[in-house]
Amino acid sequence: MRKKASLTLEAALTLPFYMFFFMSLLCVIPMLGDMQKTDASLCRSASSIAVYAAAGTLSSKDTALAATVMADGYSAGMLKKDVPGLTASMLRSSVMKENGIVDLIADYRLTPALNFFKLPGISLCSRAYAHAWTGYDAEGTDDGDGSDERIVYITETGTVYHLSRSCSHLNLTILSIRNGTQDSYRNKSGERYSLCALCGPAPPTQSNIYITSEGSNYHSSLSCSALKRTIYEIPISEVGSRKACSRCGGTP
Repeated sequence: MRKKASLTLEAALTLPFYMFFFMSLLCVIPMLGDMQKTDASLCRSASSIAVYAAAGTLSSKDTALAATVMADGYSAGMLKKDVPGLTASMLRSSVMKENGIVDLIADYRLTPALNFFKLPGISLCSRAYAHAWTGYDAEGTDDGDGSDERIVYITETGTVYHLSRSCSHLNLTILSIRNGTQDSYRNKSGERYSLCALCGPAPPTQSNIYITSEGSNYHSSLSCSALKRTIYEIPISEVGSRKACSRCGGTP
């Protein structure tokens, strides 16, 4: 009888902890999904805005402010579409203020969908970077002797050449995610992100780290050289042993 009473007492003591654990998961999992949707939405908005933002540099100094206001409105609209019910502030965003960077920052609050314990909303921040598209001349080059040779694009360490400057292998869209959530993300190949050997791990106090959809590493520093891709324009006759890019090599 004592043994049975002991088991009953243990069950009575541990069951509430199990229930609390599973109910907590039910509260948190939908919030994690909304965080990922928010990050993805900002990334898409940054890519779209970057295509048009550079045109503003040809007009007045006030264009950066106007571009930022329009970008904020566009990004907020996309967020409402992608994450219904989310209200985000884009006031800290900037467009074309420095080095042609589109910097989208969304401040928002999430409340557990199944708020069993009446928890208050949690303040969160999502951020996405993109470099403004400034255009290129894909018509070839005239070196003065009447020749007109196709211009192709290469990177410093790449083993292929690209016929299109807009090839996705050349364009890096940098996504800012919360430090510690990198295991929840996958690149375009479906692979997990691993630590970048160049910039190393982020300190525990750092809130954001950086990834790209084409890359395989997460980065603690936005200035990491692995996040910067220098693109060279060369005549196609100088590609050497480089092969054509499998993605854009067949484009005219």
